Amino acid sequence: MSRTIRFPWVYFWALLALIPIILLRDFNPSNELRYISIASEALRDGHIFTFYNHGIPYADKPPLYFWLTMGAYSLLGNHCMWLLNMFSILPAFVIAEVMQRWSKGVLSEDFSTESKVLLLTCGLFCGMMVTLRMDMLMTMFIVLALYQAYKIQRSPGPLTWKSSLLFGLWIFLGVFSKGPMGILIPLVSTTVFMMPGYGAHCEYRGWKAWFRVWNWRAWLLLLALCGCWFGAVYAEGGTGYLDNLLFHQTMDRAVDAFHHKRPFWFYARSIWYTMLPWTFLIIGAVILTCIRWKKLGNDIERFYVYAGISTFVLLSFISSKLDIYLIPAYPFFVYLAAIYASRYRTSKWVKASITVPAVILSAALVATWFIQGNESTKWLHCWQLYVAAFVLTIGGIMTIVAIWKKNNLNMAIRSIGISLCIGVFIAGLVVPDINDRLGYGKVSDQAIADAQRLGRDSIYSYRVRRGENIDVYAGSKFRQLPDTLSESEMAEYLRNGIIITRSKWLPLSTGGKELSEPVGDHYVVYAID
Repeated sequence: MSRTIRFPWVYFWALLALIPIILLRDFNPSNELRYISIASEALRDGHIFTFYNHGIPYADKPPLYFWLTMGAYSLLGNHCMWLLNMFSILPAFVIAEVMQRWSKGVLSEDFSTESKVLLLTCGLFCGMMVTLRMDMLMTMFIVLALYQAYKIQRSPGPLTWKSSLLFGLWIFLGVFSKGPMGILIPLVSTTVFMMPGYGAHCEYRGWKAWFRVWNWRAWLLLLALCGCWFGAVYAEGGTGYLDNLLFHQTMDRAVDAFHHKRPFWFYARSIWYTMLPWTFLIIGAVILTCIRWKKLGNDIERFYVYAGISTFVLLSFISSKLDIYLIPAYPFFVYLAAIYASRYRTSKWVKASITVPAVILSAALVATWFIQGNESTKWLHCWQLYVAAFVLTIGGIMTIVAIWKKNNLNMAIRSIGISLCIGVFIAGLVVPDINDRLGYGKVSDQAIADAQRLGRDSIYSYRVRRGENIDVYAGSKFRQLPDTLSESEMAEYLRNGIIITRSKWLPLSTGGKELSEPVGDHYVVYAID
């Protein structure tokens, strides 16, 4: 890859690397299958602003992502993985492009490709590109809102309606994507940046700058759009649903989470593996930037530090925590690292921070050999993973040579990026062979085929994790059984339908018999008449 490569090629190679995964992967049951089931139920029942999961109110998430899912289904007539993945991949590309333009004044021009490589191959950020969730969508709107806020503070003269309304719109869309973090993160980030009076090259500082950004026009648009949304929710779902949306899923979840409750220090531990392979470069750059704070000659780096750290601290105080919730901080941390690396590319510390992941990648082939020799992971034994590991090993070796022998940091970062892209592409070819462990598609297809062959009208799941969402595959003939059933009740269901379960949950005395070979961790069973 030559040094004259332009940004469309970076996104092209990133997309190419993910193609096998987005074309061949099954929906995971944790969230993806549930979101699709909720969208299908909304389409079937004609709900637009209120959502239900098998009749139970689901006020956890705002409508935007469900609307996109519903629109994709209406367009193609099925829930298509590759199209739904675009709602994560395209926002990631937009984030990279906005951050690149934002950093233009302080990031070396010859480091533009490398900065995008750092972001698009950064551990969890890359993983979220192939995950069907609304987090990347919200992060895109947060980045757009903060970029707009930065431009508003620095723009001379009277503030235009367009700038104010655009800022308010980005904030609303962030909220409309995933909830209150869409406004809290921009609010906290801009406040902690502007209050100390930063903005050396603009006349608006402190409270004057804050009110210029969070002006009455932006608030008016935000309140008007939220008012329309909440009014529609009340009209469609009543007081109970609105209370669930505004209070139970926000305040209750923030103070004393009923899902994903984690300690305050959770993210301080998780960033060490979620930011791989660039962990040492990113964390080191943040620390060194803070140490050299007084020597910073621009406000962009200060803004990135404030945005990243304030988001980190804010989310640490929120009771409900998952690794993916920290995604809005990633663009600012990564681009701060890119700025630092481009400025001090001959630094021994920068070289060492790239060398560490390169050494780890160099051991990929040996590590794969040991992993596949383990009895618990023998199902991963396939030639594609060996080839992918070989590519990563070569990439690691090339990176070490580039950074220490050729003294070329750009080439070193690209070597890791290219090897990761090729490795992910090759490893993605394994997905069809492990789909039975990733989702319920294969076992559902088997159950549907067996039901047709035996003339059974019903398909059930019993003690299957989030098995209620198998209706995405089995349709109206599917139902989840209660966890507590007597043997006589179980036998009755076995006479009339097909049950998807693990064999340990089905007493032999019920007459149930395995209909086929195990599919993943589940069996399809039936009763002999």
